[in-house]
Amino acid sequence: MDRFRAVIDSLVTWIEEHPEQARLYWCDAVASVDPGLRLQALRARQRLTAIALAHLPTAALTAPHEVNLEYVFGLIRQIIDEELRNTAVDLRRLADRLTRLAPLLIAGDH
Repeated sequence: MDRFRAVIDSLVTWIEEHPEQARLYWCDAVASVDPGLRLQALRARQRLTAIALAHLPTAALTAPHEVNLEYVFGLIRQIIDEELRNTAVDLRRLADRLTRLAPLLIAGDH
């Protein structure tokens, strides 16, 4: 779970330093700005998921584990999207909400 918290810290720091890019990458509202940009953001998210899965030990790549990770990734995206819709992002609340997802991960490989 320490690795998960480290990833969350890095993610929140990146959002703090690059709020507009974060909104383009994470927010579903991008579709109204430019449909092509929405497709690029979706592809980037898929690459991020693929990279995360590639860093898991081979033994961890079972179907139930991958489904669990996709579920957690989906929750992460939803939480970030919700928080970035606010004009001023409460980074402390964002970090707290994301950190609370740690128990949803299958123990032992994170």
